[in-house]
Amino acid sequence: MKKIKIHILNFLLRHLFNALTEADVLVVSGKSVIIQGEVVSPEIRTEIISGARMLQQLAFWKLLRREMQIEANRRIYLKSLTQDDLIFGKAVLWTIDLMEKKIDNLSRM
Repeated sequence: MKKIKIHILNFLLRHLFNALTEADVLVVSGKSVIIQGEVVSPEIRTEIISGARMLQQLAFWKLLRREMQIEANRRIYLKSLTQDDLIFGKAVLWTIDLMEKKIDNLSRM
């Protein structure tokens, strides 16, 4: 029964929800920034990089990121009743990590 549930869930997420991938939105390749398959102009690239640097410095971003981490840990360690709760908490932590890495990569350009 559990395998059927996972199979149905994977099918729904793959086919019914139009999930975006990194290649659909933002790709950093060397010194180029590619958005939706097109290399952006140097002005837009500079704006994106400065925005990433500014976001790293914002107190609100740091507070929001920390709050998300705390809530994910609560979900994993205190509130989890099922394996799905654990997976959800780990997915939140993975998302936070992904955002941090993307912002860090952009700000180092």
